Amino acid sequence: MNRKIGTIAAIASLLFAGSAMADPIVIGPGDCVTAGPDQNCWTSDDNSQPGISDFEALLGESGLEVLYKKEVEGGGEDGSFEDDYSTAFFNSPTDPMDALITWNGPDSIDCPVCYLWVKDGRHEPSLYVFDISDWNGTDSIDLQDFWEGNGAISNIGILGRAGETRVSEPATLGLLGMGLMAVGFARRRRSAA
Repeated sequence: MNRKIGTIAAIASLLFAGSAMADPIVIGPGDCVTAGPDQNCWTSDDNSQPGISDFEALLGESGLEVLYKKEVEGGGEDGSFEDDYSTAFFNSPTDPMDALITWNGPDSIDCPVCYLWVKDGRHEPSLYVFDISDWNGTDSIDLQDFWEGNGAISNIGILGRAGETRVSEPATLGLLGMGLMAVGFARRRRSAA
């Protein structure tokens, strides 16, 4: 019986680990559609760092909050999910064109209204804001080729509507499910004996 439970737990762990290691979502400036029915992106030429009211005006949204933010220079992560994500910047320590946002857990962002911003301060557009409402909160986000050859990412961040962000804990739920399966199999085995 213990062998069966161990085998089932191992299979469930592999299935869960496989789903948590999905391919990253790749986003670049070429993915930005700023008009029409397929609009998924907003841009701005204002080179100052936008505040919440600036983002809300640009997006036509209200009640947004910073869920995660990372500066290239001088600072760690910020926002209500700052401990759950990390970002690595590539190409140059001070003038990166690429970044990788990775989920570290245990909590993840799950919001019906989510936006990702990528900010520069010296070029036009100086800000890209992508609608990422379909993101599951655990897949990595791979930002590529921003301001290639003449600029750099200065900071990135994720916005969501305040009060609508749900905290999902995939690892905890997976372990809970495996535990319930083990208890069920143990009870079934005991009643069959």
